[in-house]
Amino acid sequence: MGLPPWVAERRDELVRRWTEAVLDAYPSETGRFLREIRDPFRNPVGATLRESLPVIFAGLAGLRPEPEWEKALDRVVRLKAVQDGTATEALSFLLRLKGILREEARRSGTDETGRAALEDAVDGLLFRAFEAYVRCRERISEIKVQDANRRAYLLLRRFGTGEGEAAGESGSGPLTMPTQSERGEGP
Repeated sequence: MGLPPWVAERRDELVRRWTEAVLDAYPSETGRFLREIRDPFRNPVGATLRESLPVIFAGLAGLRPEPEWEKALDRVVRLKAVQDGTATEALSFLLRLKGILREEARRSGTDETGRAALEDAVDGLLFRAFEAYVRCRERISEIKVQDANRRAYLLLRRFGTGEGEAAGESGSGPLTMPTQSERGEGP
C-alpha cells in the first residue's frame, strides 16, 4: 500500500510545517538563530536541517531514491547525535513529522489503511534513524576512549613510568616523587 496522494501533493507545505516544528524544539534564541542565519558556515545546523528535511520527506513520499534520502537522514542524525540530549530528543524530529502527518490525515479524511501506511513509513524512518544514532554514539564513545588513552600515554611519557627506559628509549629516566626522607621529613 502506497501513501495517500496528498502527501506528495502537499509536500512543500508539510516540509515547511515539519521544519518549523523541528526548529521550535530548540530553545527560543537558538531556534531564532537557526531560522534567521542562512550562511551555512555560520549556521551549519540550520543549513543541514533546511537541506536534509525536504530530501527525507521526498524519500518518504517516494519521490527520491533511497540512497539520497538515507544520506540526508544520516546527516540529521549525526548532527543530533553530537548535540547534548537523549536519544528521544535526538530522534524527536521524526515524531514531529508523524504528528503533522497524523493531523493532516484526519483533515483530509484519509482512511485507516492510509493512516496506517503513513505511520508505518515514519516508523521505518525512525528505526533507521535509531540505528544510525546508535552507530554515531558508539563512534563518539570510541573517540573518547582513544582520546583518554592518548592523554594517559602522553602523561605517562611526560612524567615517566620506567617503561620507556626498559624499551631502550634514551632520556633522563622517569620522574619519581621524592620520599619523606629526601624531602627532609621524618617517619
